[in-house]
Amino acid sequence: MNAQAVKRFVEENQKLAAECESLVEQRVKLERECALYDHDREALMEFGNEADERAQEAQERALELERDLCLLEQELIKYKQQNELVSLCFHLSCFIGLFQLSGLIEIITGVLFNYLRQFLIYMIYETTDLRLIQLGSVEGFD
Repeated sequence: MNAQAVKRFVEENQKLAAECESLVEQRVKLERECALYDHDREALMEFGNEADERAQEAQERALELERDLCLLEQELIKYKQQNELVSLCFHLSCFIGLFQLSGLIEIITGVLFNYLRQFLIYMIYETTDLRLIQLGSVEGFD
């Protein structure tokens, strides 16, 4: 081999070595970038899993709150019915009380009316007897 061929061979080898070194540097950069992408992918997967867990917990909590709301609505209906019943009982007892009071007033009125009637009858007899006595003494009917 002649010197020129060796020189070309060495130059070609140096070019190939430089390209090889450049490719190694690119490979290292790509490996770092792939490692970053893998890390980011794992972080995103973990974040997605946590988000799924939180969504599941939120769904369970929403169902629990809906059950609580239904129970509270039923309890509210029960208390409203109890309130209506108590109000009805109160009004009924007031009505009965007024009815009883009305009956008592009727009794008292009846008793007073009887006393008044008896008094008037007594007064009529008394005044009639007195008039007869007075008329008799005036006319000589003594």
